[in-house]
Amino acid sequence: KTIHPMDEHLCGERALDLATLSEKGYPVPPSFVVTNDAFEAFVLNNRLQQKIGAALQGATLTATSPMSRARAVHTMTVLPDGSVLVLGGMLRLNSELADAELFDPGRARFRAAATPSALRKSHTATTLRDGRVLITGGLDDRNAYLRTAEIYDPVRQTFTTTNSMTVARSGQEAVLLDDGRVLRVGGTGTGWSFLSSAEIYDPRTGRFTATGGMTEARESHVALKLRDGRVLVVAGHRGRRADITISRTA
Repeated sequence: KTIHPMDEHLCGERALDLATLSEKGYPVPPSFVVTNDAFEAFVLNNRLQQKIGAALQGATLTATSPMSRARAVHTMTVLPDGSVLVLGGMLRLNSELADAELFDPGRARFRAAATPSALRKSHTATTLRDGRVLITGGLDDRNAYLRTAEIYDPVRQTFTTTNSMTVARSGQEAVLLDDGRVLRVGGTGTGWSFLSSAEIYDPRTGRFTATGGMTEARESHVALKLRDGRVLVVAGHRGRRADITISRTA
């Protein structure tokens, strides 16, 4: 059976999103959907109700204190002491933020952090082996693509600039490698171009160097380090609106 956008009773929201893209003419890779009825039958036939109930028992969602300001397209990174660094983003269209705050899970409160060196949104923030955080790329308040990078030191509670990336990029994926270096791959660059290039940051030298690129340019992809240390990069898209191409390659 072909799923249509009006089939809310059959399946979940992700499947309906793909159905909507398909009906509007966007290329959607061949896929299958686990329907709501099939999922319920699987749970019943395997007598999983009690196991699921036990796993969820006592689990609750509770509101915590709000951040100091609204923001979107920001990053959140867990620090070695368990606190969370919230960085950048935008307050509204063309109102990017050059600030950061820290969430204390013990007190369930946010407090102001040091001020980053640049306004940025759609950037990445990666915790290094030594507990510092590498922040790279993104877009500024003029929607210009950034090459700049900076380091947050949770011990000194300071931001300091480091060497710039080889290519200005936003929407890239960042992966901490087994040797402590950081791979940055794909995204979009100057002129809204889609990037197949990749680069590696070495915290020992504070420098970025280009490395082998992907077979195709992509944004909105996912990159994941495998157990053997290699990095798997999957799917994503190129183009915008009517010209969008959604990828199935890896």
